[in-house]
Amino acid sequence: MTTLTWVHLSDLHFNGMESPADMIHLEKMLDDVKAQCDQKHLTPDAIFLTGDLAFSGQKKQYDFAGKWFEKLLAACGLPGQRDRLFIVPGNHDIDRTVVGKADWQYQYYRTFAADLLNSKKPYKEVDDFLGDDEHKEWAFRKFRNSSGLSVSFSALPILQSLISVGTTQYVKSRRMTTQS
Repeated sequence: MTTLTWVHLSDLHFNGMESPADMIHLEKMLDDVKAQCDQKHLTPDAIFLTGDLAFSGQKKQYDFAGKWFEKLLAACGLPGQRDRLFIVPGNHDIDRTVVGKADWQYQYYRTFAADLLNSKKPYKEVDDFLGDDEHKEWAFRKFRNSSGLSVSFSALPILQSLISVGTTQYVKSRRMTTQS
């Protein structure tokens, strides 16, 4: 039997100007992760960082996050092994200054998203929709600041693949299979 060991952290909400109290909590989190790995004699196969990495999708927030992720890798016994880090953005990872509610495209896409709820083939519709370069560019431009982070920690550069490669990665999940 093959065992997969992972660390999962979510909703870190880095703001790029962490207070002294925030820094204490972040260091304690790293200490706890290291202690868990050491006590259980485990080295994670993967580290999943999901949900809101940033507070408001600004570049300085991802600069800080990247430095902290390096410390997290070291705490897990994986210094420099960025390929073990899987990043999935959340709603706070959107730079809302890029797209406003007055934007006609915002209204159009909001209607499209609402219509998906009643669709019999929502994945196909999303694939078709994002197959249009203009739609894809608009939909993902609000993630631009975080895409550099996901590329530099490139186990699964979700944002980069969404922005520059196509729609398949958006709709289909990545599966891990093991055989004993």
